[in-house]
Amino acid sequence: MSRKSTASKLRKFWVNTVERCGLLLDGGKIVELKNTSDTPGHNFLVDGKDFERHEGIVATWHTHPRTSANLSVMDWAMFKQFPDWTHYIVAEGEVRSYIVRDGKVLIHEENCV
Repeated sequence: MSRKSTASKLRKFWVNTVERCGLLLDGGKIVELKNTSDTPGHNFLVDGKDFERHEGIVATWHTHPRTSANLSVMDWAMFKQFPDWTHYIVAEGEVRSYIVRDGKVLIHEENCV
């Protein structure tokens, strides 16, 4: 699945009230994970066991309900924990993907849609 196609499908998860999050699996399957944060309107928290339940993870995704697809400090830290995956941030009107190379978080594709 192309990044443009992936981004288009991820846009459907954006809502303006809560952060949603999930995984992309090998073969293009999109999985939504439960946001266990006490403040889901402002951030997301995922049970680490949710990652273990899925095989073939190639990417993560989450939404920003009221901000752009720019990285937050928490996004940066989380992306660095999983350097082999692509990471998507879905905001109103834009989807941006990030990768980790040589310990740096870089924009992979801006406005994928």
